[in-house]
Amino acid sequence: MVLVLVLVLVLVLVPVTPPMLNVDKRPLVLVGACEAVAQLLFMLGAAHLPGPLLPLVNQTYLAWSLVFASAILGTRYSRSQLLGAALVLAGVCAAAVQPATLAHLMAHLGWGGGAASATATAATATATAAAVELRYVGVCVACFAFPAIANCIKERVFRSFAAVHGRTLDIFVVNSFGSLFQAAFVLLLLPVMTAVKGTALADLPTHLAASLRVFAGNVPPEVSGVTGAAAAGGWWVPYTVPLVALSYVVMNLVFNISILTLLRSVGSVTTTLVASSLVPLTIAAFTLPLPYLEPALIGPNFVVGASLLMAGLVTYNSDSWRALLASRVSAAAAPGPPGG
Repeated sequence: MVLVLVLVLVLVLVPVTPPMLNVDKRPLVLVGACEAVAQLLFMLGAAHLPGPLLPLVNQTYLAWSLVFASAILGTRYSRSQLLGAALVLAGVCAAAVQPATLAHLMAHLGWGGGAASATATAATATATAAAVELRYVGVCVACFAFPAIANCIKERVFRSFAAVHGRTLDIFVVNSFGSLFQAAFVLLLLPVMTAVKGTALADLPTHLAASLRVFAGNVPPEVSGVTGAAAAGGWWVPYTVPLVALSYVVMNLVFNISILTLLRSVGSVTTTLVASSLVPLTIAAFTLPLPYLEPALIGPNFVVGASLLMAGLVTYNSDSWRALLASRVSAAAAPGPPGG
């Protein structure tokens, strides 16, 4: 329904020309397929990871963007940019690997206090391994290869259209057709999702009906976490789920449009870096008492990981920032036009 509304708004409000609507749809079909596969893999992996880790794992998208922008678009990168991407990956690893697990590994490699140290940390490592399972981190890392491919294809579509028609392709056209094909591939992948989750395909209508009831606000007290007097007096409880879901849809649309606008202007990798700057705010948001979520505790490994990640973003942008600063200084020092 939201997708149909967006398509109607595009056709009514946006000055879309026939060449825009006749753009080659085959790349956009591939975009929709990549984004649908990424959504499936992310749901499988993210369900088993703590909230504050997710925005850090998301930043592996930068490394994938470097790889596929080089392969698909022929982009070349400097040493500082490659170092920045390496720091981003190091930050993700630092946040994903629990300190006790790392100490246990170092002890077995002979870098710690020997057998006694390994024995002392084994129990703690076993307990913390349940908090972060690296196989699910790997699933999330792998899933971001697909949106990186999709963004490179979108950038190529923008470039090709501008080269042929002499004007930029409207972002709403790309977003609408891409979302339409993504929705189609998500429906096609539903049998795969049910098989992975251990749910019979025949039970899918029952699960969808239950999801619609929850979306409409019919949330059982044991699910909402509000019971007793609070449930009786909490008139707002039935409205929280629809409001949260609709807020997500609205913010997701706004974010996608903003990202596509930036993608059309500066390219896929720079767009990724701009989105990555939101990481500290996202991690901090998971520590707040949000609805249906327990406030997460941020350990020292998250602090180290976020610091490395931000250092990587600064390193990656250092060359462009220096060039921008030099151009501003040169413009300020240039003599003005002679007075008349």
